[in-house]
Amino acid sequence: MNPEVQRARTLQTAIRKVLNEWDRLDVAVAGPQDEYDSLIIPIWQLLCARAPRQRIVEILAEFESQFESVSSFEMLNLVADKLVRLPNDP
Repeated sequence: MNPEVQRARTLQTAIRKVLNEWDRLDVAVAGPQDEYDSLIIPIWQLLCARAPRQRIVEILAEFESQFESVSSFEMLNLVADKLVRLPNDP
């Protein structure tokens, strides 16, 4: 497999893990493991572009607003921090 494709898949898997740990909708433990997959590509693109962490916070907040669910600002920042710290080296 192409090393670039492998790195992308590895990062996307790591993003899924962080989102499932956050599990804002309380479904990841007993439910489907793909509930947050709609967030993976946008977050992956931001991480690859080294976009400001605040953009990740905004995406998480936008996602929550669809379900009338709101995390604290601190929680969104903690999740964004975990995502930004994922290995993303070329």
